[in-house]
Amino acid sequence: MNITDTQKNKLVTIIITVLTVLAIFIALRAIAEYKGLQAVNGANIATITVSGTGDINAVPDIATVSYTVRAEGKTTKDAQVAEAKISKAAMDTLKSLGIDAKDIKTENYNSYPKYSNDYNGGPEIMMYPRPTKQVITGYEASEYVTVKVRKTDDAAKVIEALGKAGVSDIGGPNFTVDDPDKLQADARAEAIDDAKAKAEVLEKQLGVHLGKIVSFSENGNYPMYYQSKGMMTMDAVAVPEASGAPTLSPGEQKITSNVTITYEIR
Repeated sequence: MNITDTQKNKLVTIIITVLTVLAIFIALRAIAEYKGLQAVNGANIATITVSGTGDINAVPDIATVSYTVRAEGKTTKDAQVAEAKISKAAMDTLKSLGIDAKDIKTENYNSYPKYSNDYNGGPEIMMYPRPTKQVITGYEASEYVTVKVRKTDDAAKVIEALGKAGVSDIGGPNFTVDDPDKLQADARAEAIDDAKAKAEVLEKQLGVHLGKIVSFSENGNYPMYYQSKGMMTMDAVAVPEASGAPTLSPGEQKITSNVTITYEIR
């Protein structure tokens, strides 16, 4: 088949046009990708950064009380049996006050011998003590327990009742909130609203239009654990009738969120 000169010229023109369009498309795609890369790296982008703060005040709804049960005996079994008796009395006391079993947790349990120094059958000489050795004089068992009191008004009753049950080293209460994550989320939402309001004001004052958010960060604090001044010690437990129930106040806790938002200027 013979191709005329006119047909050849048309074919060349079509090929050149296609190649030109393809070259323009590739060039535009490369420019777009380059600008996108600049946007990712934060180069040549006008931005505005605003900050916001949110505060949530909450009254603690949980009180945590801790205590230790200790007992001694001539043998390990004797010490454990004695400890178990006091521990059961404490558990029964807590249950009688409406504390759920799931809120009573044994954190640690120990059983160990007790020693004293033997001065070879003779009296100790202060200046020149005789060679000694340690001898076992008995055994001790101890259990460390934490209790979550879901009615903070009952914390004082729990502490007093545990003292009467014969346990030692009662500590607390530590007041806190049961769901700190929810309160932190509420504080964050308040902080974001605060930042957005500031951004809208700046948008009007500067005569610009804000685009998408290019970065976000948050700094905040979770509720702190507070210990009441009414904490009972071993000495107080020794004479429970003289100590009575402590006066406790859970107070109030503040949960704060600080956010920083960066907007792109369009």
